[in-house]
Amino acid sequence: MSDGAAADALLSLTGPAEVVAILGELGVRGIAVRHLMGELTETIVADGLTYAVAALTESHVPTPQQPAAEALMGRVARALRDHLRSAADPRASG
Repeated sequence: MSDGAAADALLSLTGPAEVVAILGELGVRGIAVRHLMGELTETIVADGLTYAVAALTESHVPTPQQPAAEALMGRVARALRDHLRSAADPRASG
């Protein structure tokens, strides 16, 4: 279990673009780095629960060239998060 502090510290030293470039040099393609872990895990929500969901896909087409697919994956991640939150909410079962 990690709060992502180490990942955030390293990302702040290099920046997202450089991380993506290094991943590319290592042969890892198609990963878009957008947010620090802290941004994902420290989101304040009304029910006091915090959820971060990563919806991953694989494609040979870079993310910027397929904005519709990117938007769809954002909706998928939000739907997964909403499902997790509703399943954990005791009010949802009663």
